[in-house]
Amino acid sequence: MQWRGSDGAVMNYRYVKGFSVFFAANITVAACVFLLFPHTHGYFLQEDSLVENLTVLLSIFAFLLGLVYAFENPGERKYLLFIACCGFLGAMEELSFGERLLHIEMPQLGKYKLDGAHDLFYVTYKNVKDLSRSHGVIVYPLLVVGVVWLAVYLFRNGRRIYGRIVSSERADFFILVIASVILVLVSQIVDLDEFDGEFLFMLEEMFELNAAVALIAACLSLDRRFAKARGVRK
Repeated sequence: MQWRGSDGAVMNYRYVKGFSVFFAANITVAACVFLLFPHTHGYFLQEDSLVENLTVLLSIFAFLLGLVYAFENPGERKYLLFIACCGFLGAMEELSFGERLLHIEMPQLGKYKLDGAHDLFYVTYKNVKDLSRSHGVIVYPLLVVGVVWLAVYLFRNGRRIYGRIVSSERADFFILVIASVILVLVSQIVDLDEFDGEFLFMLEEMFELNAAVALIAACLSLDRRFAKARGVRK
């Protein structure tokens, strides 16, 4: 099945397909290495080790690529600057905003230390969990209402949103950004201290790495020099 962009050009989703193949391949290789060679676990799980350092480098590359392409592609500037911001934030998150490198004393919110934006997600979850123990009669109904509202919204608008994305000339960009967000959210869920198992935490690190790769692919999909490959513009 082929989709056409708003200008009638056939969309081939080259960058989405390329990222999908890359993602499947590196997750498979990582899982095999992790399971077959236990001595490699440190490369995946330890702070400032191989996978985390690769994630930092890829995030910095996404940041720089977004900045450079933003100046070279004025029509796509706001999208590319968005990628640059995401890449910068991703790199700083992995570096704990310089806490370990610069020996910075990070602030605390209650009993939780905040050394990254992801800690806000963690702290929110922990506080809601603690609140539910003492005020469950209030918290649980609110959570149910929120989930039901989201489900109804997606049911009523999901097809329209999907159609607008896949028919857009920036379909690759939007799909890859959504993929990056989903990978980050899944990694944050794994990091909530509710799950055990080193394999899951290996996947968390690999998902964060692939989130950075998705941002890079999103940048490439908007660059005018690759327009013909997208099948969107001449």
